[in-house]
Parts: sequence; structure tokens; C-alpha cells
Amino acid sequence: MCPDDTIEKTSSETKTAMTVQEQTIEYWNSRSKGYSIATRAELEHEPNVLKTIMHNQIGVNRKFRVADMGTGAGWAAITMAKLGHDVIAVDNSENMLEHARANALDAGVDIEFILGDVTDPPLERNDFDIVVSKNIVWNLMDPTTAYYSWINLLKPGGILIVIDGNWYLDEFDDDFKKRSKFIEMKYGTDNNLHAHTNVDKVDLSIIRKLSCNYPASMERRPTWDVGILLGLGVTDIRIQSLDREPFSVLTRDGIMKIPLSFSLIARIPSQSSSPYDDATRSACSEDDLEAITKSLSSMNPGYERIMKTLSDPNRISIVLALMSGKMSVRQLASVTNESVSLASHNLKILRESKIVSSERDGKEIRYFLTDRIAVSNILETCASILMN
Repeated sequence: MCPDDTIEKTSSETKTAMTVQEQTIEYWNSRSKGYSIATRAELEHEPNVLKTIMHNQIGVNRKFRVADMGTGAGWAAITMAKLGHDVIAVDNSENMLEHARANALDAGVDIEFILGDVTDPPLERNDFDIVVSKNIVWNLMDPTTAYYSWINLLKPGGILIVIDGNWYLDEFDDDFKKRSKFIEMKYGTDNNLHAHTNVDKVDLSIIRKLSCNYPASMERRPTWDVGILLGLGVTDIRIQSLDREPFSVLTRDGIMKIPLSFSLIARIPSQSSSPYDDATRSACSEDDLEAITKSLSSMNPGYERIMKTLSDPNRISIVLALMSGKMSVRQLASVTNESVSLASHNLKILRESKIVSSERDGKEIRYFLTDRIAVSNILETCASILMN
């Protein structure tokens, strides 16, 4: 547990705060080589969560001007540039920026990298369509001011994308402490990508100790972020958990999932055209065509497989039936008025597309939707299109 006297409490402790800031920069400078190796591995990994957000929630039919806050070794900046967007990236670690430039060169993309404070970035206000930040808010000394500054960078109708997590909340929160112990028992201590790529043998406990000085690291997020953004006038906020292994705790009000990592997408209020509003978008320019081509070439092939799977009315009937709960193939055949063999065939296709999963229940196999919320969103989107 962090000692209380390490937490910045008053404005009179500016000298202490600056010391913490300097220690933070020194730590990330020392971690830059290993962090860069991890970044390269993440860039090669699919699915890329930022690419998925851009394809599924933002769109690919124009070239965006993007600011990447706290770029580190360049993961978000390179991802956006490879999608064809115009990117400027800011970080306060010189060593990180050196690796980011090398990674961008290897990736064949042109990005402007700037040394600066992301809390008060040296960029023009109202100049960007998108501001993106990956794993930086948690270790800022003044994250509220950072959010204020990032919102001011955006044009009317612009979009803020934050990918982050409750990385060291186990120092302050008993529920997250339970989660941390569970993961440690299951996978071992420091069994993660960044620990494995720590080639310079940097003491990783340094950043854990420093986390006691970071306001966002002591709050349950993304609830905390939503409150801050609502206070800054942002009203359209979308949250998604990125946990591959959800963890739940029993509370007075019932079972509650506590996320470790998450994405937050916020739209800035606008009376003018917005990247979310297709009906108000202007015609694509010749410059936009290049960005569209790059985005389409990187499209996940799984999209086509899922769309083909759901193009069959019998399989849609099975999906709709499974919205009610787990069923055996016999039950599904009964409610969809098809033969057991046909229902079994369609379930095989749905499982191959990862839309449906199964489990043994005694002598029977029960089928269920792998991600009920995602399927529900697909169905609601279809209904919304049909209503227009």
C-alpha cells in the first residue's frame, strides 16, 4: 500500500510534484528500449483494438487529422498513420520518441513527433478531428487538465479515443487487490508482455511506487473518466471493456464486473458536421481516397465471414432464439422449425465464426451466444437501418 505522504495534496507542493514528474520521465526513458520491443509486437498482433474502433465506430470514408497524446514508442500514431490519416504525436520522453521515429520509419509511415507535455500540448486548438491516447492518463499528474486540453484541440464534432486501464488500482482498492492476486496465482508474477520485453532489466516496481502520486491511478475507471468528461461538457461517451478475462466481485447490490482495461470514445458537441453523422459529411476529396484505400486494404477478413454467416435466415433464427438463453440442438430445431441435422449444420457454421459457443450439460450439449451484447448491437443496428 502506498504511504499517504507521497500523494500530492496542495499547490504548495509544486517542487515535490515536479520531482515526481522528473522521476516519471526518467523511468520511461529507461524503459524505452523494452517498451519499443513490446510496441512492435503489439503492432503485429491482430486484432488491433484501435483499428477495430476506427472501422466499427468512426468510419473509414475520409482522412482525419489526428493528435496522439503520450505516444510512447508510437503504437497509436503508427496504427492511425497506416490507416491513411495525418498524424502528429507528442511525448515528454526523448528516448521514447527516438524509438517511435525508428518504428515509424520501419512501418513506412510519415508522422510528426514532438517533444512536449501532453497536459499542455504545443499544438493548435480546434485543429484535429481525433485525439487518441493509449495508456497515458493513468500516470499523469494532472489528468483533468489534460482532458481539458485535449478537448480544446478538437474541432467541433471531433472525437476523443482513450485506451487505458486500472493498472495499479490494486494498491488502493481491495476488489482490485483480489483481482491482482487471482491473476498472479493463475499466470505467475509479472507474466505479461512488458515484463517479458524488459531487456534492460529496469526495476518495474519504480512505476508502481510512483503511481501513488497519480490521481487517476487511485480511482475506479472508466467511471472516473466519464465524470470528468461530463463536467467538461462532453455528453456522447461510449465505453467498452477490453478485458480478455473478466473479473467479478460480489457486492451488496449483486455481482459486479470490475474492468482492468477499457476503451472510451467521446464525441465533442457540435452544430456542424461530425465524423459520427454520415448524412452531414461532405463529399470525399482525392486525398480522402488514399486513406480509404489503405483502410480497406487492412480490413479484418473476419468481417466478411461473420456477415456471410448471418446472411442465412435459418442461422439468424438460431441467433434470435439463443438471445433467450442456452439451448440444445433439439430445442433449437424445435423453435426454428428445422430438422435437427440442419440445425446442427448451422450451429457448426456459427461456432466457426465465433458467434456461438457450447458447453456440456450432463448428457446434452448446450449452445449459447459467445458475446450476447455484441450480437444484440448487430441486431439493433439492423433494426435502426430498416427504420430509416
